[in-house]
Amino acid sequence: MSIKPVNYPLAVYKGDDFDLTFTWADAADAPFDLTTYTAIFEAASAKGETPFISLTESTGITLGSTTDNVVVSLTAAETDLLAAQSGEYTLRLISSGAISYRVFEGPIQIVEEI
Repeated sequence: MSIKPVNYPLAVYKGDDFDLTFTWADAADAPFDLTTYTAIFEAASAKGETPFISLTESTGITLGSTTDNVVVSLTAAETDLLAAQSGEYTLRLISSGAISYRVFEGPIQIVEEI
């Protein structure tokens, strides 16, 4: 299965909780069971640069089998540690058969508190 990733701009506000929640579903809108998948969310200032955010299902990503089967989250304490900057991010889901699907990508902005 080949999919085109959704290009979705993200803003992360320093000192606030951050959640990206969505349902990855088939053409009939039935949620995929992602309990055997792994996930990687990375954000960097540019391709090839060291990520300033790097999350997996053990560090901020929750995968499930029903509606809202993908949740990417950072706590307020975690976002407070990020430097104000912009870059690009990618969210990948990897099947138990090691097939990687880039499902989300796009610009990301870390916004400083006033």
